[in-house]
Amino acid sequence: MGCSGKVAVDNRMTTGNIGRDTAEDASVMTIDSSGARTIGATSRRAASNGSSRNRDSTGHPPGVDPTQCKAETTRRSSDNNDTVRPQQVTLRSKAETIRIKNGDRNPDIIMLSFFDGLGTACLICDEHCTSNGLQWKGASWDHFPDVIHRGDFEQETPESLHDLIQELDPGGQATVIIAGGPPCHDFSRIRADAPGHQGPEGSKFIRFAQLIVDLEKKWHRPRSIIMVEIIPQNRADMRKIEKVLDAPAVVHDAADFGTISRPRVWWCRIPWQEIAHRADCPLRLRWTTMQGIPRVHFDLVKDDPHAFKTAGLSLPRCLVEEGKPLPCLTTPSDDPQGRPAPRSSKGKISSEANQRWRSDRQRFAPWHYEAGVMMSDSQGWTSKLSEHERHKALANGWHAGAARLIFIMAMFAATPVVAARELNPLGGTALDIAANLWQGRPPLLGPGPGEYDAFDLSYLQDPSEHWRLSRQMPHPDHRDAHMEPGLQQWLRIWSRMRSHLADLRLAVVDQVEQLVLDLEDETTRWYQSLSPHVQKAYRSKHGVCTLQLPALRHICELFGWQDRAIFDELTTGFRLLGPLAPGLGWKRRNDERYANPLDLQEFLHKNKQYVVDKLRRCRVDPCWRQMADEIAADVELGRMEGPFSSPTCWPKTAVPLTSHSHTSQLLRGPDEHKPTCFAFAVHQVGSDGRPKVRRAEDWRRSFANATVAAEDSPPYHDVASYEQLIRAIKEIDPQAEIFIWGLDHEAAYRQLPALDPSHTYVVLATPEGLTLWRHTVLMFGSVASVWSYCRIADLMGWLCRACIFTPALHFVDDFGSAEVTELARSSFDASRRLCKALGFSFKQSKEQPPASQQVIQGVSISVSADSVTVQGTEERRQRLDETLADVLTQDRLPPHEAASLAGKLQFYCQLLRGRSHAAALRPLFRRSRLTGSGRQHQDWRLDGQLRHGIGLLRWSLRHAPPRTFPFQKEAHSVLYADAFFNLFDKDWKPSDEDIPNWGRTPPETLKNGWGFVVTVQGRTYFAHGRVPYWFVRAFTSRRAYIYMLEIVAQILPLFAMQEQLDRHVLLFVDNGPARHALTCGFGKDESINCLLQHAWRFLEENSFRPAWQRVTSSANVSDSVSRGDLRHARAEGWTELQRDWDGLFEELLTGSERFRASGVL
Repeated sequence: MGCSGKVAVDNRMTTGNIGRDTAEDASVMTIDSSGARTIGATSRRAASNGSSRNRDSTGHPPGVDPTQCKAETTRRSSDNNDTVRPQQVTLRSKAETIRIKNGDRNPDIIMLSFFDGLGTACLICDEHCTSNGLQWKGASWDHFPDVIHRGDFEQETPESLHDLIQELDPGGQATVIIAGGPPCHDFSRIRADAPGHQGPEGSKFIRFAQLIVDLEKKWHRPRSIIMVEIIPQNRADMRKIEKVLDAPAVVHDAADFGTISRPRVWWCRIPWQEIAHRADCPLRLRWTTMQGIPRVHFDLVKDDPHAFKTAGLSLPRCLVEEGKPLPCLTTPSDDPQGRPAPRSSKGKISSEANQRWRSDRQRFAPWHYEAGVMMSDSQGWTSKLSEHERHKALANGWHAGAARLIFIMAMFAATPVVAARELNPLGGTALDIAANLWQGRPPLLGPGPGEYDAFDLSYLQDPSEHWRLSRQMPHPDHRDAHMEPGLQQWLRIWSRMRSHLADLRLAVVDQVEQLVLDLEDETTRWYQSLSPHVQKAYRSKHGVCTLQLPALRHICELFGWQDRAIFDELTTGFRLLGPLAPGLGWKRRNDERYANPLDLQEFLHKNKQYVVDKLRRCRVDPCWRQMADEIAADVELGRMEGPFSSPTCWPKTAVPLTSHSHTSQLLRGPDEHKPTCFAFAVHQVGSDGRPKVRRAEDWRRSFANATVAAEDSPPYHDVASYEQLIRAIKEIDPQAEIFIWGLDHEAAYRQLPALDPSHTYVVLATPEGLTLWRHTVLMFGSVASVWSYCRIADLMGWLCRACIFTPALHFVDDFGSAEVTELARSSFDASRRLCKALGFSFKQSKEQPPASQQVIQGVSISVSADSVTVQGTEERRQRLDETLADVLTQDRLPPHEAASLAGKLQFYCQLLRGRSHAAALRPLFRRSRLTGSGRQHQDWRLDGQLRHGIGLLRWSLRHAPPRTFPFQKEAHSVLYADAFFNLFDKDWKPSDEDIPNWGRTPPETLKNGWGFVVTVQGRTYFAHGRVPYWFVRAFTSRRAYIYMLEIVAQILPLFAMQEQLDRHVLLFVDNGPARHALTCGFGKDESINCLLQHAWRFLEENSFRPAWQRVTSSANVSDSVSRGDLRHARAEGWTELQRDWDGLFEELLTGSERFRASGVL
């Protein structure tokens, strides 16, 4: 439905396949300067002059109008420019207007298309129905000849639309689709003053949304499918629309097709995480973010620019040479004076492009005038369409292909999964009752698309408005708990069923244990059919099968588990080399780490060279006996086989392990080389505090991990997941007392069989000679082992959530949860019994029964009535400190040990959410990336940076304070800060992007200023001053000087008002790089890192919780204060703060110099 008076219903389309077949005439929608909508058309040849039929990012050939449909339009004759007007379309009665191709057949789909500028929604719907044998009716604009014209949507009422739908579909069986792309003029980032929902066009969006909400309340139908697209500037607007339409917002960009970038926000009722679980999902999804908003990517075959027929035009350089998409097309300005450049283009447009832009009267966005994105015309080609009309059509048409993808996913999401069997509507057994509670939507796994921060004020330009809204903006620590989609599902059921859960859990577990007994014969037959090495993996000490696969499969099918391939892998074994199966609900990777695997033949060649070289210089590990005993024990348990004779091509011959009777004889080994690695010792500290040795295999150095191809990454539940779960329960029941419990999976991946044992040979050197073994189960050190086990761990957690409604969390093989005290024990006991019954046992020695305080992942979590407190355990801190002390004593740190140590330290420090460790970890990560032998790097001795970095880390470990997260919102301070400097008689802000080069001018000679405005407990203070020249001298480079000014302005008030400020502080900064450096604790300049590390030590010692937010320069109320203009501050009655500013600068410089002298940075 359009906003200016016309609506229509369409039942047919001239094209058979969107994006490939084209009509000879294409309609073109244009908008004249008055805002009234008119229709123009041109022949395909005239519009595109022979454009290719290949699909582009619009889903259409380049140069062809996206609607590609014959309609009653204004036609331009191919012989002359005379205009042939169509017959006037009049509003007829609905009965006269509706024409159904298949007689009186009721429609399968009803489409209400609002603001339908190009008719894209109708086009896509018609193509879908044509290809799937469906019938549809719709209300839209008059692009299609068989439509009901409805007119201005603001004249509609819920009653009138309800009557229309009932007349179109009296039986109420059709799927209703509501599509719309409300006017975007008031949201466009091209405009410097875009008013958003407050503008005359933008406000229509809210009225449209409310009309839809009221309409859905009228009918007794399933909820409609909603597809709404627009480009709002701020996240507050997005969240507002989300709440009204009850449809989450995601970004999709036509750049997925490879030709052009056209990012748009879509609101659609697509349960993204749910459809990602389905094996029949038509498109593969990948998630990133765009300006903090979840962005969905679809796996598509990219457009081939060389296949485009351009009628003599040369494609832009960015497409054919650089492989980059064109920047987003903009429609030409309707204002004869042109349009201003968007703020985002400031400082990014070349002078040549800027000159072309001005010469063309600023009709388009300035980035379109860059030489690299313009087509080259050597033939003087022109279109018979007026230039303004042609550019309007092309710019608006590129979203059609993206819209088609969203439509496909929306229709797929509306098709429910067929249940494996119909459940008893009256409940039946305990398992049936539990399955019914999920209402056909089994619990989801994975983190989901992610959330975006709705409290975003970065779009505001008015300082008064920003100041007012910042008073209402909560600190991130005080925002509502955020949980993954599966836990959100659980919470809804838990909140209404909690009084019955203890009894239901007991009944479910009893039934599962009985089911295992009932299927004992089937389990025996399955076990006897397994390969010998798989049987060994599942054989218990008593000689019976541990895994109850028939019962496991039965329960998974009952509750809707989607990863059916996992049952085949449990039967045959898990792959260790080559491509890995994707996890259920895992996020797809956005990097290339596992995208280019080593070919298996090349791997065998490299692996053989590595093994032969290693054997020639093989040394016996001092801990060989402990590893030999561990291997002998694994052989006895069936997890390993051997010892084997070695291949004849090896330079050394294998020997038996005579220290154990069952390994004293050689078994016949491989005649030729097989994938082989070497065992080495890993030194750890056990849960009892005593040192222990674990055996690992060098699958990374032996190139085995290089063969892995993985498209996704396993998610983990860290300590923050426990915190969010506890907060979510407290939001529902503020009076609840909550306990935490923990379990450790016994044997973990060592109870899962390998697919091919011939890929798992391992050498252990002993004083008597080398010994050769092979695994029957997954092995330590293999990427594939971690990926495969995490899928099993996900299944275990899913079973606990689905069957017994326990909000199970896991970090690899560490499981746990949090529950209210009256249910915590039943949750703990039922989880143990359920997993054990199905063959997944937990270690009794490491059980952590429900309690208010637990140690999870080496961190202590304590729950009180009003807060959650997280702090590092003394045992783990001491172990890490001893490890660092050993590195200093040995004066040696090879890259693989540096990588392991850096990972442990980063994990531990990030759990405590501090930043004082950030820069100190950088030397460890640098060492971990080095390659070559120890001889090339002085036997990996420590350098000065490593020594001082380790010293700072030891300090951080000793002084890391506990972190407390209150359930009730606490007061927080709000701080604005800004700085400037004067160069060439002009004031510049650090956030300015076009700061000129000042050559050899010493920065300490430049005039500068800083200022801040801070509100504490309702009272506002301000201060301003100048950074002393002797302080500036410590930051001499251009980058350091600019960063320093912005960072000093932000941290100075924290030092000056440490006694007055609340512990939670919301800080606004108008420089993006400075905000990133402040948040992360380090940047790219060493002197700035020294300053940041000193600041973060101060923040952590004083328990400050800073949160930096972006503010535009024009909305920064401290801008005038920094320049000494205090008129507004005094008029508002703010209090000027007096401090010994030079003394504070001296304190900052002294602390910064302390870090500089350490050399760690």
